[in-house]
Amino acid sequence: MLWISAALLAGGLGTVSCFRSDSPGRSVVATVNNEPVTVPEFRFFMNQHTSEVYGYFSKTYDARDHEHFWNTRFGSEIPIEKIKQMTLRTCVSVKIQQILAKEKGILENVTFDSFLEDFRRENACRKQAVENRQIVYGPIEYTLQTCMNRRMSLLEIQLIEILAKEPSGPSDTAERRYQALIRQRIRDARIKVNRSVYNSLKVRFNA
Repeated sequence: MLWISAALLAGGLGTVSCFRSDSPGRSVVATVNNEPVTVPEFRFFMNQHTSEVYGYFSKTYDARDHEHFWNTRFGSEIPIEKIKQMTLRTCVSVKIQQILAKEKGILENVTFDSFLEDFRRENACRKQAVENRQIVYGPIEYTLQTCMNRRMSLLEIQLIEILAKEPSGPSDTAERRYQALIRQRIRDARIKVNRSVYNSLKVRFNA
């Protein structure tokens, strides 16, 4: 996944602060440069880290999956806290790239709701094309994860193409400038965490 590379996530996050919201903001986990990260969005990315976090605790602490695994302390670490920290970093990385795409005129909206609308529209178009016996490239129906991967990969390609048209140093490349720009924007990001919502998020145990 180019859009969530280790190189990007290795850098430090920007200024992180906390806030408490009244009822209108109860579904917002955090904001990144004033753009909201909603509970469904955070959960979507948190689900992508479940196996990774479990594997880490299994390898590091010989931990086994059980009903209380996510809230059990292993050494100085707790699985639920680790997965939420990883998810926050992912959300920041993704949102920063989406904001840059908006600035460059590629995206009009960077909310998760707008992505879900595009996801449903894309699958409806594919279904209609199949019914009309038209050629459909790729899967007949995208999963949410596949659709997000596709969107972010295309955004990266488009952003690199735009940067390639801008002046640069003789030894510089658009891809390197893109990676450097995203890392810098992540470091400079203004991140506000809705602590009450963030703390309430759980990972569901599957017996």
